[in-house]
Amino acid sequence: QRKSLHIHHKNAVQSAIRLGWKVGNRNHSDFIELKILNTLLGGYFGSRLMKNLREEKGFTYGVGSAIVSRQQTGIWLIASEVGAEYTKQALEEIYKEIEALKNSAVGNEELNLIKNYLPGKIIRSLEKDFDKLESFIELSDHELPADYYSLFLEKIMNIDSDRIKELATNYLPFDHIYEVVSGKS
Repeated sequence: QRKSLHIHHKNAVQSAIRLGWKVGNRNHSDFIELKILNTLLGGYFGSRLMKNLREEKGFTYGVGSAIVSRQQTGIWLIASEVGAEYTKQALEEIYKEIEALKNSAVGNEELNLIKNYLPGKIIRSLEKDFDKLESFIELSDHELPADYYSLFLEKIMNIDSDRIKELATNYLPFDHIYEVVSGKS
C-alpha cells in the first residue's frame, strides 16, 4: 500500500523528494522495456519529468528516475530537490507525468528520440575496459545470456506506443509508491 513520509523543516530552502516502488530485476521478462519506459519518464535530460519540472515550471535544476536491479528484486526510483515553495506542486506534476504515460499514447517523435538515444547510451556504457568488465560481472551475477545487449537493442527498435502504455499501466502503480520528502511539505 502507498506510504508517505514527510519530514518537515520549517527553514528549508529546498525539499528533497524521493519516490520508489518495487519492480522486477534484470531477469524479469519486461525489464528491458521498463528501462525504455524509465528513459521516457525521467531517465535522461530530455525526459518528461525534466521538461516539466525543470524547463516548464522551474521547480528544480534536476529530476530523474532510474531502475536499480539487485539479485532478488528491482527498485524504480524518482529523485529531485525542488525549491521548498514548490514541493506540493512538484509532487503533483510527477504524478501527472506518470498518469499521462498510462493514459496517452507516446508520440512517434518522442519515441524515435528515445530509440536513437538509448543505443548510443549502451555503446558509451561499454567504451572503457573497466565498463566492459563491470557489464560482464553484471551479466554473470544475474545469469543473463551473452547476447543480452543485442536483445536490448532489438527491444528498443521494436517497442511501440501501445506497449509503452501497457507497461506504464502495469508498472507505474500509484497505490504502491513509497513517498519520502524532507523539507517543506
